[in-house]
Amino acid sequence: MRVDAIDPAHFVFSVVGPGTDQEISIDGGALQGFHITSRGGSGTDGSVGSDGTSGSDGSDGSDAFCPDTGGSDGSDGSSGGDGTSGGDGGNGQDGGNIQVTVICGPDGCSADTLDRIQAVVVSEGGAAGQGGRGGTGGRGGRGGAGGGGATCTDEDGSTTVLSAGSSGHDGQNGADGLAGNDGAAGKPGLVTWVVPTATGDGGAD
Repeated sequence: MRVDAIDPAHFVFSVVGPGTDQEISIDGGALQGFHITSRGGSGTDGSVGSDGTSGSDGSDGSDAFCPDTGGSDGSDGSSGGDGTSGGDGGNGQDGGNIQVTVICGPDGCSADTLDRIQAVVVSEGGAAGQGGRGGTGGRGGRGGAGGGGATCTDEDGSTTVLSAGSSGHDGQNGADGLAGNDGAAGKPGLVTWVVPTATGDGGAD
């Protein structure tokens, strides 16, 4: 990169690099809000974990039936499957190295002018990719309902109460998967400044 700072009221930035050849003119008063940045690419976000499968429901128990068979218990529901972990985020890429040659007038560049120019050119590392969310644990299966009870009356008029079955237990929900780890941010590149000494002819690269 080359910066023409011969006129402190007007700067010309020439940017040359792979696939890039630009010239940007900017008034000195607008320099504070102007930036040229070499930024590394952002890391990719990690993949989201898969959700766990739902557990199977338990079977309902059989109803009681006379003369002497009580209701049977429902079976337990099965547990839900665990969610899988999210994928790790990718690392951000490093910012590029930049060499900046400043061309000053015959009397050189003032310290204020150089400070203003140096605040313009920045190399930044790319942002880190975020870790993927863990998958949600699967729902536990419902416990089967217990079979219903019954009241039986025999030939002699005697009454027998047959008990209902107990309901099965619901299955446990699966555990959520762990979130993936965030990647690392990229490192800034090196910005090197070359300020030729004043020669009385406007300077040279």
